[in-house]
Amino acid sequence: MNRAPFFAALVLAAASLLFHATPVTASPGTGSYPNTTTSIYEHGTSTSTLYNQGCSAGSAASSGVVILDFGRPAEKSNNYGTIDFSGNFDTDSDILTAMEQFAQGYHDCLPGGSSAKVSIARGTNNSCSNEDLVCCPRGCGLQP
Repeated sequence: MNRAPFFAALVLAAASLLFHATPVTASPGTGSYPNTTTSIYEHGTSTSTLYNQGCSAGSAASSGVVILDFGRPAEKSNNYGTIDFSGNFDTDSDILTAMEQFAQGYHDCLPGGSSAKVSIARGTNNSCSNEDLVCCPRGCGLQP
């Protein structure tokens, strides 16, 4: 069975779509772009640090999604958490408390009458694993 005519027709149809497609562009201020915020690589769960980070975002009337990245997942003594960017083990409950302080700082420092709002997301990553011989030449401790 000769499929050449079928494939030739398929290629022509695809090319026709490519050349006749109208590109869609968005203009700033039209609502087509999502709001951007500063996301943060966290070095601990200090409630005052996270409060101040939230206050800074609130003072700037930041609006959008804020990702607070607390590092790679970890487990220590049957507690789950992360190894943060300073190499400390942070428990899930400490991370939650720190995130609540970020939210409180944002709320307290947001200018009155502002319609800005953020969604705060907890980030984790695979910044280091036992499979990475550069990052963990002797194995990563606390790897879940």
